[in-house]
Amino acid sequence: MEFFNYTDQALINDFRAGQLSEDDFKAGIAWGSAMDFNLYGPQLLFGDAGFGINIPRAVTGQISKNGLASLTPEQQLLMPPNFTLGNDSYKRRFFDVMGGHVPPEKFINYFTAQSVWDETMAWQALNFVQNNPDFIYVIIVGEFHVAYGGGLPDRFARTYSRFKYFS
Repeated sequence: MEFFNYTDQALINDFRAGQLSEDDFKAGIAWGSAMDFNLYGPQLLFGDAGFGINIPRAVTGQISKNGLASLTPEQQLLMPPNFTLGNDSYKRRFFDVMGGHVPPEKFINYFTAQSVWDETMAWQALNFVQNNPDFIYVIIVGEFHVAYGGGLPDRFARTYSRFKYFS
């Protein structure tokens, strides 16, 4: 799921197994108050498995503020391999949505953070699918990541030929 980090997978597993209370889980993953957990927690419990596929917000926050080059060595280790920025069409669409909300001098940093978000989700999903080829894997993300091309599906399909996309 988009709103859970891959670095928190052990906590996700414990929560799904009933070994952590909701409050302890939210504290462990540093769930912020900006998003209602009741909208996302039940989705994490749905099905045979639940996975965090995103990079920690501290990483994308650092990129948004100060650019990719500002990452610490520890943060760099969390980055997806072979990272690339989103394509020009995706960048234009991102600008259309975010342009008025982001200072112009920071736009490329925000777009880079968005691209890292997408690339990380594709990378983590690909890791799972390659190790579980017979598993049906459903990724729950916001529309911007999947609509009109350039986001998560394009990144995933780039390296996984058996990919089927439904929205």
